[in-house]
Amino acid sequence: MIKHYLKVALRNLMNFKVHSLISAICLAIGITCFSMMNYFIDAVSGNIKLSDDSHIQLVGTSPQTAADIYLFKEDFDYLKGLPIAGMDALVASSSYSDRKEITAIDKEQRELPFLVSFKNVSSNYFAYNSLKLKYGNQEVTAPDEVIVSQSFARKAFGKEDPIGQVIRQETEANSPSDFIKVYKVVNVALTEEKDYRGKAIDCYFPLSMQSRTPLSIRSRLTGPTTAENLNEQLKNMTWKHGDQDICLYAFLESERNGSVQRTISILLSRFIASLILLSGLINFLKFIIQMFYNRQRELVLRKCIGSDIKGLFALLFAEIFWMLSVAFFLSLVVTEIILSLAYTYIPPDDMISFSLVDLYGSQLGLYLVLLLICMLAILYPIYRLRRLSALHSIVQRQKRHVFRNFMIALQLAISLFFTGGVFGITLLFDEMFGGMYHPLSAEEENQVISISINTIRMQNNMDAILSDIQSLPEITDRISAFNTFDADVYTYMTYMKNGNPRGNVLMVQAEPHYFEFFKIPFSGKLVDKDARGFVYVSERFKEQLQRDSIEGSVTLDGEEYRIAGTYRALNKEGALNREVGSVFLVNPQAYTYYFKTSHPDITPVALKKITEICRRYVPETLPLDIRNMGDSKQSVMGTVALLKTASLLLAIVSMLLLILSIYSGISMDVVNRQKEVAIRKINGATPKVIALLFGKIYLIIYLSVFVIIYPLVRLVLIGIAQKSSLKSIYSWNWGILLFFTMALLIFLVTAYKIYKVMHLNPASILKKE
Repeated sequence: MIKHYLKVALRNLMNFKVHSLISAICLAIGITCFSMMNYFIDAVSGNIKLSDDSHIQLVGTSPQTAADIYLFKEDFDYLKGLPIAGMDALVASSSYSDRKEITAIDKEQRELPFLVSFKNVSSNYFAYNSLKLKYGNQEVTAPDEVIVSQSFARKAFGKEDPIGQVIRQETEANSPSDFIKVYKVVNVALTEEKDYRGKAIDCYFPLSMQSRTPLSIRSRLTGPTTAENLNEQLKNMTWKHGDQDICLYAFLESERNGSVQRTISILLSRFIASLILLSGLINFLKFIIQMFYNRQRELVLRKCIGSDIKGLFALLFAEIFWMLSVAFFLSLVVTEIILSLAYTYIPPDDMISFSLVDLYGSQLGLYLVLLLICMLAILYPIYRLRRLSALHSIVQRQKRHVFRNFMIALQLAISLFFTGGVFGITLLFDEMFGGMYHPLSAEEENQVISISINTIRMQNNMDAILSDIQSLPEITDRISAFNTFDADVYTYMTYMKNGNPRGNVLMVQAEPHYFEFFKIPFSGKLVDKDARGFVYVSERFKEQLQRDSIEGSVTLDGEEYRIAGTYRALNKEGALNREVGSVFLVNPQAYTYYFKTSHPDITPVALKKITEICRRYVPETLPLDIRNMGDSKQSVMGTVALLKTASLLLAIVSMLLLILSIYSGISMDVVNRQKEVAIRKINGATPKVIALLFGKIYLIIYLSVFVIIYPLVRLVLIGIAQKSSLKSIYSWNWGILLFFTMALLIFLVTAYKIYKVMHLNPASILKKE
């Protein structure tokens, strides 16, 4: 019988191929969106677990400024020697994870360099945080010891026992002579800990490795001591921190981690992620149940010939099983596509580490939960059918579709939310990046290749790399820069007059050939690349200096610079920002190099050759940051484009679900009220009367929902932009455009079916009855 029900259900769904396929795709996108958002939230916030009421964190503050200040290893060492009652031993770790280049050396002296994520920790860090270790309770107790994660141990040492293996810290030439470079692996962390970006921590070094790293100092309360009692004791303890006095205060970690604001933010994020899934599920269930009701005569006949309630339930559940199963497998495909695009367009440092096993597992769990929800949802129509007789199903009167209209209103609200979000996000991004100065054309940008020095191994071999690249026939020009020229990636300096800050300016450091390389209009004299004390100012900053009656020199960050020239604007400098302009400082020190090719068509060939040259000196285990400047992949603009595309996709899906819902709803109305329409037409009803008969309810729903949802969307977007100088979101134009866009969409859907019902022949309809 199961096979029979599956075949009947599949045949019924195939009668509505397009609707079924679109519903399955929308459900798949909803499942993917919800699963990935939950995974992201868990990855970013899951490493902070709610602590009990005994876990506290100690924060340093200055009585002179009443501001929190960083605590360092020297402060931690001082605190350990204080007799503080009511508090357990102190534990410390770096406030944030960092990245470092290391070389793993196995017992056969084979060397493999890596760029690892690491933390500095005290000797009781793992016991305090209940993190499991593979080999007993051995923690980092000596200044030359290190604990590695299980995943990094496999990557660096393979199947060999990592205990006793050596990790060498790669350092720059100007590092202190007493700097410890070699560390011995003393244990392996079984519990994977992640940083705020969701990336796994690879190594745990002692605090002494970086004594000036800001620390997070924590402990436990003992006995009847409370945080208030402890703070009374701590406020009497002060010591010198450089030129400032410092004292401590404590707060419960559970209060910070379990704050109402943080909880609401997480719940709101999960709710927004579930909206597409909710809309898709509503559309899917409404479609399935409506088809079920339209087949009541068939189902009642089945009941009359002996089909019991279990059989009817199995028949309806089979359709749900088919749809959700197809949606689940499609969601796996959608996940692969989204992750591929994300890794392609988002910079690696901004990407969290996704585990496909965990992600697919969450999607499978969600699929099973949806099956259970749908099983419960179909109990009501089965219960109704159980009470119907064959005669009742033939003569029953049409009831008002209150529940159906409420579901359409909910879907419309979701669609308005996402579509309004797309309008707002597009406006904000266009205002942020639309006015950027692009001195090079798109074709000329495709001729520029950038190389960033992201590892010490690369820096030590840069002279040889540059020599080999310069010998390539495809390369025609080169400049060096201290920082990159990606969109919105700048350093800031404070412009001062008479010792008072007057505003911030964007700052770029490179060699003077920068202006010619990027074809930026320039006036003034070009100084030598080793010159100091000179600055070039943008035309916008020059106008500000003229208003302030300043010429010849300018004070930036407390230092005076001679103005050597003026230029139009920096490459990709935004036109709308809170800065008063930009400045260019000459700096021969280079961390990024830019090469120009002879033609855009040759750039891919040159890019491949440059990568091969770099790989001669930099092993595969270390990343390279080489890209075409005209290619937005793995850049700020690539991330922006991906976010805009993702928000547009969600808006399209929500609108598609709304269209399907309204279309199926009005289609069912037309079928159920054909006789009424025929009689009205015979009695002289005009097309306007027929149109209002079917369209009035959707007009009421739309106006009611828009009045509620639009102000909410507007407030959310204004809240996002309120701390910036962006003003476009305050305009009413996009709200008016949103109103007419959604109104036109609903009008077209309803008008099509109303037009068809207006042209029905009343005689043919009454003859069928």
